Amino acid sequence: MISIDNKYLPVFFIALPIGFIIIVVVGTYFQNKEWEEHLEITFLTEFEGEITALKTDGAILLEVNNKNKFRLDYTHNSSYEPNYLGDFAHIGDYVVKHVNSDSIFIYQDSIKYYFIIGKRLERINTRHKSNNIN
Repeated sequence: MISIDNKYLPVFFIALPIGFIIIVVVGTYFQNKEWEEHLEITFLTEFEGEITALKTDGAILLEVNNKNKFRLDYTHNSSYEPNYLGDFAHIGDYVVKHVNSDSIFIYQDSIKYYFIIGKRLERINTRHKSNNIN
C-alpha cells in the first residue's frame, strides 16, 4: 500500500479545486474570445459564399470566403443525416443566408438543404432538396 504523508494532504485538497477553477476560467476566457471574433447570425444578417472554415465549439463557427466569420447556435433538421448543421456542413459547401430570414441554405453537390437558425426541425415525409441553386 502506498503511504501518503498526512502533512501534504491538506495542500492537495486545497490545490485541486483552485487548479480546477483556474482551468475553467482560462478555458472560458479563450472560448469567449474566439466567439467574439464571429458575428452572431441574426434575422438581419445576410451573406453567401463558400465555407472556408468550420468549427463546432458549443456553437457553430464558420468562415465564408476566407474573410467573414459567423456564429450560430442550435440548428438542426431531422430530415438530414447528420441532422446538426455543424456536422452536416463541410468546408467547400456553399452557404446562403438572406436578410430578414431565419433560414440558412447549404448547397452540397448542387443540392439545396434547408435549416432554420436556432431551431430543431423534425423529420417530415418529403425532404426539402432542390437542384435549383438560386
